[in-house]
Amino acid sequence: MICYHMFMIYIDASRYNNTDRRTGVENYSYYLINELVRSHGDDITLIAPRSIDLNVPQIVIPFPRLWTQLRLSWYLLWNRAVCTLFVPSHVIPLITARCTITTVHDVAFKRFPDSYSRWSRWYLDWGVRRAVKKAKAIITPSQATKEDLIRFYKADDAKIQVIPLGFERMNDSTEDARLSQGFAARLPQDLAPKSYFLFIGRIETKRTWALWCALLGIFSSPSQFSVGVGW
Repeated sequence: MICYHMFMIYIDASRYNNTDRRTGVENYSYYLINELVRSHGDDITLIAPRSIDLNVPQIVIPFPRLWTQLRLSWYLLWNRAVCTLFVPSHVIPLITARCTITTVHDVAFKRFPDSYSRWSRWYLDWGVRRAVKKAKAIITPSQATKEDLIRFYKADDAKIQVIPLGFERMNDSTEDARLSQGFAARLPQDLAPKSYFLFIGRIETKRTWALWCALLGIFSSPSQFSVGVGW
């Protein structure tokens, strides 16, 4: 079968702005999809359970739960013209496209199993194993995650590409800039540059909070400040 749509990238956008409070993987999907649409909109089609406010072709297929594993799989089964599928923030579907690309953000459940329930460990492990077996290419945000995939899953080094997380240059009119300015206003105003550590994220073991505490004990002095932000 000839794949006539091999240059069209279909993106699982089910994690795009799917919550009122975006965290790590939702932010990854949100900003990455926005940027891909801006730079390569003619080559992208989004697949999602709900319409997304972006000027780009979309396939909207509603489904209440297990959308990627059930509804997206069913769609791919009957629409084999979807040759290239990118799954940025979730496990790949049961039925995959001929060329499936996914991002594996980490395998923290391997290094910090006590931070996860038995079900979560099983599901995440199953998802990573399928990605290693079925995906044509895997993106990781760090060399450490790539090495973990090779160590724990014997993944093929050649198909793992490390693409570090980027950042968006903000201007005063953006919501993020206003949030950033509000955060900055909460810091002590007499902090000297490079005189403090800044931790942003949930305070839990898998976020290496213990390591941060150890580092603070090594580096902190009466002339240094330590600032932590989390919940």
